[in-house]
Amino acid sequence: MDKKTERTPSIIGGIISIILVISFMKGCIFGNKETTTEVTNNKQETVTKESKQEEQKELTLEEHLKKVDSSIKVTGSKDNGGYYLVTVKYTDDSLKHIANKCYHILKSFKEHKEYNNVNKIGIMIMADFNDKYGNTTEEKSFSVDFPKAELDKVNWDNFLWEKTLELGQEVWMHKTIKQDI
Repeated sequence: MDKKTERTPSIIGGIISIILVISFMKGCIFGNKETTTEVTNNKQETVTKESKQEEQKELTLEEHLKKVDSSIKVTGSKDNGGYYLVTVKYTDDSLKHIANKCYHILKSFKEHKEYNNVNKIGIMIMADFNDKYGNTTEEKSFSVDFPKAELDKVNWDNFLWEKTLELGQEVWMHKTIKQDI
């Protein structure tokens, strides 16, 4: 047997080994996704099982906003004129930090499908206050309303968060808020 025929089986074996290793690595890196074919409106689509699960797990507006701050509560709906009130407990008394918090809430809200039902978004900051007797109560420390017409003008990728409160109307703040903007 000449050397050329002896190397052929080992080259083929090497190529097969490489293909198996690549297939294994692809499964580890990209996961093993089951695909199904669905026919919808006479169009055939391939859908991964993973993407179907993501659709089922779509977050509510409040769950979505809790990514910004876990204390967030949302009230309101399109049924009450599209006014949504976002309430958040916050310990910082700096207007600069409040503006930053409002920016992140509004930007996150805009990314959610519920934003389509909005006419106005109110943000109310709640904080703990101590009275002269040392009793702690949770009270409003800041509130502002943002009309959707103003928010729709914002290019969130270029917008400076320091200007967030300039978009608002009916701004109210407790006398303890530091005006550091």
